[in-house]
Amino acid sequence: MASLTDYNNGGCTASGSTPSQEPDELHAAVQHLLRNSYFPDAEEWTIFDYEGLGDLKLGEYESLETVNKIAKGIEEHGQTFTTWVSYVGAEHHKQLDRFEDQYRGEWESADLEDSVENVALSVLRGSIEALDATPDRTVVQDLWLEDAHAMADELTRHEALGSRAADFVELVKRGANLTYCTTSAGELEALTADQSFDWSIVEEAGKAHGFDLALPLQAGHRWLLIGDHEQLPPYRFEDYRAGIDNLDLVVESLQRLPQNASGLLDWEWVAAWRERPSAARREFIDYAHDWLKTFKQVFAHCSVAVGGGDAGEKITTERSGGAAAGMLVGQHRMHPDIGELISRAYYDEKLVNRTVDTDGIPIARVQHGYSAPDGIAGKAIVWVDLPWCRNDPRTHERGPRITRTTSPISGNQPCSSPRGSSVTLLTRRKSRNSYLVVPENGSVGSDQSPSPVRTGTSCP
Repeated sequence: MASLTDYNNGGCTASGSTPSQEPDELHAAVQHLLRNSYFPDAEEWTIFDYEGLGDLKLGEYESLETVNKIAKGIEEHGQTFTTWVSYVGAEHHKQLDRFEDQYRGEWESADLEDSVENVALSVLRGSIEALDATPDRTVVQDLWLEDAHAMADELTRHEALGSRAADFVELVKRGANLTYCTTSAGELEALTADQSFDWSIVEEAGKAHGFDLALPLQAGHRWLLIGDHEQLPPYRFEDYRAGIDNLDLVVESLQRLPQNASGLLDWEWVAAWRERPSAARREFIDYAHDWLKTFKQVFAHCSVAVGGGDAGEKITTERSGGAAAGMLVGQHRMHPDIGELISRAYYDEKLVNRTVDTDGIPIARVQHGYSAPDGIAGKAIVWVDLPWCRNDPRTHERGPRITRTTSPISGNQPCSSPRGSSVTLLTRRKSRNSYLVVPENGSVGSDQSPSPVRTGTSCP
């Protein structure tokens, strides 16, 4: 710990303390530090350095009570406690005290059938089996067989860390033809430090932010991004857009975060933002807006990368044409009337329905069995006239789950009578659309609230 006043004025008054000391002893050490400052008015102190906390990052202004609780937890439970601190947050003392209730043990890795450890173990066992069946082994084969037994035993007992088995696991990992993981996996970061891949394939890329895509794109010589920017946007898209719109306020707020945002704040970027003139800030905000939907921008650029310019965009649909972007236009899961609606609303009428027979009749698996309320039989699309609900608090989203309505319109069993029936309302997968809701005392086709039903087979 050190006096912040001394540090800011070019001096240094510091002292070392044992973090597992009681909080009152730590406070006494701080007061002693400040009393011996070069500046009589010294009142602030900071944590400049620490050790013994593993990968845990402490802020410069972490409370002494928090430091003490973490240090005692590590003394009692070892470095595993630091993982718990990172998970629940250092400031949540009550949650920190629940470590023993949640602790289930410690493993080298998850025991997944296709994990790199189990693949390595399978390779070793195959080698052992083959060599055991070899009658006249060479000296080198005998040495390898001995090593293979030892490494297999270490992997079986999850004791490979720092051993020959760990080196073999790394060799298997780097020799794999296919590696799959999340876009932010720590092992991917370690791999890409000195290794690259022929292809980097990202599924649901339309829901990924640019920072999610950065690591896998850096790792691959070629990219295949699979997604749909016309469906759900990236996670918390509206929050990120609001942050970009108010970037000056965001920067000010970031600087006020305690403990230097747990050491994560990029002060060089903050300083660079302060120095930008207004026009440059506006230009950056416009650029960030354009690239907030990263996949959409990548798709747009790839669409004109081959045959662009005066030739316009070039997109592969049903036959390969050498384009850098492509679109799967055949739909195989929806009733053709629904497919037509979605094609018109989102895809410029480019979708081709593959759910009809040779006579153009919808196939059986995409037809429903509902017969009530009146007018619904044989119709793939039903329009229900209901009160506008944007300002109704009952229709607001509640966390990550889909909005729960209080309407009796629910369920998924076929209806058989016009009253007391249940149907399912489907809404388009588009975040800007509001949910429909029926009043609590009403139901489609009921006497209490006669909501008229309009049927149709195309977009109105």
